[in-house]
Amino acid sequence: MEHISSSAAVGGTPVQYGKWTFLDISHTIKESAPLSAGDQDKLTRYDPTPQERKASWNRWFADEVMTRSPLISDAYKEISARADTAINSFLDGSLSEQELSETVQGLLGELSAACEERGYPLPLTGDEMMAQSQADCFYSELRRKLLAAAVDRNNQEGRQYVTGGADFHGDWKYYNSDYYFKSEAGIAALTDGLLQYAEQKGFENFSIRDYGAEKKNLYNNFNTAWSNNFDLSQQYMEDYNQVPPRDFVWFYQTGSGGTDLVAKLVSITHPDGRVEFVGEEEDTGFDPHSFDSATTWAAYRDAQGNLHRVSADFSYNRTESDLRQVSSLLRFSARDEKVSAFLQNLRVYSRGYFQDYPSKKLDFRV
Repeated sequence: MEHISSSAAVGGTPVQYGKWTFLDISHTIKESAPLSAGDQDKLTRYDPTPQERKASWNRWFADEVMTRSPLISDAYKEISARADTAINSFLDGSLSEQELSETVQGLLGELSAACEERGYPLPLTGDEMMAQSQADCFYSELRRKLLAAAVDRNNQEGRQYVTGGADFHGDWKYYNSDYYFKSEAGIAALTDGLLQYAEQKGFENFSIRDYGAEKKNLYNNFNTAWSNNFDLSQQYMEDYNQVPPRDFVWFYQTGSGGTDLVAKLVSITHPDGRVEFVGEEEDTGFDPHSFDSATTWAAYRDAQGNLHRVSADFSYNRTESDLRQVSSLLRFSARDEKVSAFLQNLRVYSRGYFQDYPSKKLDFRV
């Protein structure tokens, strides 16, 4: 659209608007025949709301679309990479909340300028809802990046506690509440940056989306991103809005299979017909090679700085009762109401449990 070499085909006239050249073909507009009274009665006028107009632009500003667009991809990738750096610096503790907020404002301004300079997605629209959509979509992507980075750091930290190392193929879960609170602070900084930018741009009736209501788990908070119930095998938390205790850590692991498929020696039959009963091997605790064997522990630091830790080994029996609240397995001698409530919010279950008992999925909702 920037350079039109010929207008002979339609007899149009090139018209210059700033750096953009358009083809005026208004002479080709033809008036349609007037509608009959009956047809006019059938007409309905669709007047989209501001939010509907805003949503109509979202597809142009989705991360995957901008990453592939030949018009804007190079600028977008560069801005997105700097957003990654800022988010990781914040999680490292080398970037403050105020600095993260200011970074967001700056990146939003650069993205807006790049889109305007390149005419993405369309030049000269003058639609405020397009500008709101652009800011909203970029903020959403920053929010997803922040939560993904926090969950990844949480999981990398937890892997050190997995019995079996790199060869382990069973289920495990780790939760450190430090990442929840760091994520909440990061989300607050991102939101502040977005709202400051919206105020500078003079956006009317601008508001932050309710990611929880939209069931956008990867964008909502650390809990929903950590236990994303889009994957029906990842339903370890009952109430994703429950705030965890500070300085709280929880770990859980099942075995990865192996010895539960091997027959155990119970008796020996001698040549004379005599049977000698040996008995099953005594259970010595968590078996990392057995699918039905599991272990869990939790720890927290109280207000006086004292560390409390409890652990438990247990087994599944492949019945409906395999769905268990962690509070039934772990109890601290020093009672802390917030810790107890959060342990009650956490649940564990045997592998394939929700496939065997699909009705239980209803117990886990945002």
